[in-house]
Amino acid sequence: MSRTLFYQKTRELTGMTPSQYILEVRLQQARKLLEAGTAIPFKKVTQAVGLKDDRHFLKIYRQRFGKSPLDYT
Repeated sequence: MSRTLFYQKTRELTGMTPSQYILEVRLQQARKLLEAGTAIPFKKVTQAVGLKDDRHFLKIYRQRFGKSPLDYT
């Protein structure tokens, strides 16, 4: 499958670009971990979902869900 076809199919099926879809999956996984109530520090959650920058994670999580990951601790 070519890169262009992959991009088109992903966009067609999800309404998102491949990078947007991957980020959405990571944010949903982070939300599950935070809502599980296991008192995992958000830095560990950031690493667990494959993101490297804690500040970037805080920003995009707040934009997506309207709530800071720090509110769960």
